[in-house]
Amino acid sequence: MSNASDSIVQDREAGIGFAESPIIADIIETALFEDSSGYGVKFSTYFKPIPLFREKTNKERFEKHLKRLQERFEKHLKRLQERFEKHLKRLQEWTELNERVTTNIRMKLYKKLM
Repeated sequence: MSNASDSIVQDREAGIGFAESPIIADIIETALFEDSSGYGVKFSTYFKPIPLFREKTNKERFEKHLKRLQERFEKHLKRLQERFEKHLKRLQEWTELNERVTTNIRMKLYKKLM
């Protein structure tokens, strides 16, 4: 155990820091130093670290989900690009009919939007 954690309850008689009250000092000492092997805090029974196999499974699920989202996004992007290209083609055909008239109409629509 490190000296820093020992100093929290080290001097109970002087009443320094957390050790101001003997009751609080006893509780802190019990909680911090319950593990007699000196490796640190002993975790409560309800605390269970995530097993490695479960963590691996969660990671695989996340990667699958991320891949699915990426595929859906790419499909959507492709559809949007196709729609834009069709729109652009129609716009060019419309412009070819009478360029001056279509340019005036487009400028009026642009100004209306702004």
